Amino acid sequence: MDINNMSTEEKDDFLKNLTVDWMIHQVQSGEATPSLINCIRQYLKDNGVHSSIKHDSQMQDLVSILPFKDDDDEGKEQEVANG
Repeated sequence: MDINNMSTEEKDDFLKNLTVDWMIHQVQSGEATPSLINCIRQYLKDNGVHSSIKHDSQMQDLVSILPFKDDDDEGKEQEVANG
């Protein structure tokens, strides 16, 4: 693959795929620091990733292995606890 012959959009997709693959590896290997987990959370938020994403997408793979809940989920738990 010759990156010099890629369009800007192809380069963007290529870099996004590399980034997400690296993030997945870091989390699965146990090497992800709390700071990196926060960066991943922000990356997903910035890219509009919500619970309604497709199950077969690479982003879903990343979301499914992260050890945190959505802020909305925590609010719902508190609402239930408070009655």
